[in-house]
Amino acid sequence: MKRILISTAAAALIMLSSCEIQPDANFFSDKIRAEIGEEVFFFNGSYNATDYEWDFGDGTWSDAYEPVHPFNASGVFTVILSAYSRNGNVDKSYLDIEVLSPTMLEIEVLEWYDEYPVAGASVILYPTEIDWDNETNAIIEGFTNSSGKVVFTNLQPRVYYVDVWHVNHNNYTLRNEPDGVK
Repeated sequence: MKRILISTAAAALIMLSSCEIQPDANFFSDKIRAEIGEEVFFFNGSYNATDYEWDFGDGTWSDAYEPVHPFNASGVFTVILSAYSRNGNVDKSYLDIEVLSPTMLEIEVLEWYDEYPVAGASVILYPTEIDWDNETNAIIEGFTNSSGKVVFTNLQPRVYYVDVWHVNHNNYTLRNEPDGVK
């Protein structure tokens, strides 16, 4: 009886040591849409894995557990996580990241009559004409540089109503001027 028990225990031990552990690759990111240069954080949820290889689909890769990666071009990139077990088995997980070119709006402020650049003017963007008229729900404010220009980035594609104010130049007064008057 002892011999059968020992043989059974030895067989079970041999079977356990020869089992191949299969990794399970799994991950997610903090965003699936980003702009060029924006960092994307990747979170590893893999099981039974000891080594990791990330292919970001843009010609770069990482072996970090949870990498952070900025994409330098626009397009759709398939990120692949390869998770490796101790005995060399591999599983892969995939996620598409859409990378967009940043939106940009450049506004040049010129004096109404003589058309010279106005430096230091406040430029505020509003979502509607009513908001512009009542000076409510401003989206963003910027100030013109010495060339009379201000640049806004990361905007949604839409129509904006622009308010320009400077101590010597006020568009609320100018809006009442007849068209074509200089």
